Amino acid sequence: MHRDSMRPTRVYLIDDHPLFRSGLRRALEDDGRFECVGEADDAPTALSALRQVQVDVVVVDLALRSGSGLDVIAALRTEGGLFRALVLSMHDEHLYAERALRAGARGYVSKDLAPRAICDAVARVARGELVMSERMQNLLIQRAVSGQEVSTNPLAALSDRELEVFRLIAASLKTSVIARTLHISPKTVESHRARIKSKLGLDSPAELLRAAIAAFPEIDAPPRSS
Repeated sequence: MHRDSMRPTRVYLIDDHPLFRSGLRRALEDDGRFECVGEADDAPTALSALRQVQVDVVVVDLALRSGSGLDVIAALRTEGGLFRALVLSMHDEHLYAERALRAGARGYVSKDLAPRAICDAVARVARGELVMSERMQNLLIQRAVSGQEVSTNPLAALSDRELEVFRLIAASLKTSVIARTLHISPKTVESHRARIKSKLGLDSPAELLRAAIAAFPEIDAPPRSS
């Protein structure tokens, strides 16, 4: 991708929290290097818009109102869009950073960073750099040098889709809601649940829920409907 250095970097935001999107948009536009050309809170809306607007960098969260950030990145890569993706997430980079890079992202940074640091990460991705924390870079280098799996986290055994289902289980969502969110069938969700239990050595739905909540402490479960 060749970009005219005299114009702002065009950025598209995908995040399911309106207040966070608003703050990020303001930070990017106040920075002076960027122009926010659109935003969305779910995968279908974002993918439809990105087929029609010229963008340099897509900033995407993993957890969306509908679909997932990993799905968006993979779809954009398949469609061959002339832009780069940066994941901006609250989730543990050890669980997701490498998965995001495999899907086609050019970086993975935490929402805990200061606005200026996030802006700099977007600028670096726009220039074609690979952006992640120093500890994640060291982990990937260690893995490449040793040729072995460094992570001892049992969740590393889960596929990308299984991990997404596991994350939604942590929010105490029912199978039907998970299916609608990820655009898959309830039967497929149940198959993923069974494989997750098998891989993690869990015996019951209650154990699965407890394990999911422990794995994703940052997720606030919605109130249960009566």
